[in-house]
Amino acid sequence: STTLSNQTIIHVYKPSVNTQKTRTFGRFLSMGGESAGDSWKCIKECYIAAESTSLHFLRSRLCVGCSRGFEIVDLATMNTQSLLDPADKSLEFINKRDNCHPIALFRVHDGQFLLCYDEFAFYVNRNGQRAQANWKIYWVGTPTSFKFEYPYVLAFDSQFIEVYHVETAAIVQVIITGNCTSLSPNKPNVNLCVTSPSHTQSQEVLRIQHILAKDPI
Repeated sequence: STTLSNQTIIHVYKPSVNTQKTRTFGRFLSMGGESAGDSWKCIKECYIAAESTSLHFLRSRLCVGCSRGFEIVDLATMNTQSLLDPADKSLEFINKRDNCHPIALFRVHDGQFLLCYDEFAFYVNRNGQRAQANWKIYWVGTPTSFKFEYPYVLAFDSQFIEVYHVETAAIVQVIITGNCTSLSPNKPNVNLCVTSPSHTQSQEVLRIQHILAKDPI
């Protein structure tokens, strides 16, 4: 995708392979890259009149986090629509906010999605309607990224990490880290980079490991 000021253009590409060179095609697949005679061809484009901040892959669609909220892109037609159902009055608390930023989306269970904003998190179903009306998390800090590791969701603030249980919305732990940044939030491991506050600005890469055999709540 290409993000410009107040707009986002999503490009869909497919590999254009030289069919006369079967070895080239095999090399393209095995190496996962472009080889001589091969190129990428843009086959579709989609325009969103908002600046995007995140991109999430669903089964057959894309979900784009942007200043307008979470937008769903149909890859077949490249049409867009809001993830949230505008007719659902229980979502008025988010529809009326202009300064709330969508950051992450996670598929949890029973067709429900956990939507994480920089202020709070809540559930919606596959139709974009509020699910579990009494469930909501308000973050202590201002997280910039999230990691979902059932049954927990981790919210990464620059100074600490909040750990919540996704079934009860109860806070489980707060990990004080100092100046930290999440690394590869979509990977299985929870890795972070911590920068020393000293003048040396040295950095350490740490891994958080779930060692509890049972639910601590």
